[in-house]
Amino acid sequence: MPYFPVHLLGTTLNGVCFSFKVRRAVSMIRGLVSGYLTGMLEWERKPVSIDSYRLHRMLKKRGPKMLKEVEPRLESIRID
Repeated sequence: MPYFPVHLLGTTLNGVCFSFKVRRAVSMIRGLVSGYLTGMLEWERKPVSIDSYRLHRMLKKRGPKMLKEVEPRLESIRID
């Protein structure tokens, strides 16, 4: 949860910038408004753990890794 506002803002800004580049800004803004409204009206989030989120971000930034490289980090991630 502590990363949610920053991640949401970054994803939104990146999406809007890209939509102007590909000339789909109106569709993007419509989708954003719809998504934000739905998110506010149907607030049923079940966020992943901070450890899961950090591992996801690391893999996204640095690319795929062998399981043996990330296995130590998986021990701290609990699956319910």
